[in-house]
Amino acid sequence: METQLADLIIFNAKELLTLVEDTTVEGTEKDKKLGLIHDGAVAVKDKKIIAVGKSDEVIKSVRIGKHTYQIDASNKVVMPGFVDPHTHLIFAHTREKEFILRHQGVQESKILKEENTGIISTVRHTRKATFEELLEETKKHLSYLVDWGTTTVEIKSGYGLNLEEEIKMLKIAKYLKENTPIN
Repeated sequence: METQLADLIIFNAKELLTLVEDTTVEGTEKDKKLGLIHDGAVAVKDKKIIAVGKSDEVIKSVRIGKHTYQIDASNKVVMPGFVDPHTHLIFAHTREKEFILRHQGVQESKILKEENTGIISTVRHTRKATFEELLEETKKHLSYLVDWGTTTVEIKSGYGLNLEEEIKMLKIAKYLKENTPIN
C-alpha cells in the first residue's frame, strides 16, 4: 500500500489526547482510557485523520511533501476541539451583576428589581441594538470560544422574543456561519 501524502502533520506533542481507549498506550490506567499518547503526532489529508500515534511512527507512515503544513507541538497538548451544542451568543447585554448578586445569596425577587438585571433587561438591550452592533458583539463572543478551543458551535436565538428580532438574530448566525472559520 502506498503511503499517503499528508496535507498537515502535527508532531512532537508532549501529550496527544485521542479520547479512544487504547490498552497499548504507555502510562497509567487513566492515560489508557483517554488514549493519551506522549510524544504524539497526527497526520491529516483532505480534512481526515490518516495517522495518529507516536511521532516517529506517524512520520514514517506518511509522506511529507514541500506543501505539507508542519506544526511542531513540542511542550503542547493536542486534543479534539470542543463542541458547544447550545449557545445564545447573540445578545447585547451581559448579566454579571445579576450573577454576582445570586452568588451573594440575594433573593431572585430582589435581583429582578435591580436596574439592568434579568432576562428582560437582556431582551431590551438586544432589541435596541442594530444588526451591525449585534454582529460585532457576537463576533467577540465567538472569538472567545475559538480562543479556548471550541471548533463547532450551535447558535440559538431567543433574546428577541418577536418575529422581527428573532429573524435579525438568525441572519447574524447565518452570516457568521458563512464568514468565520468555526463550524
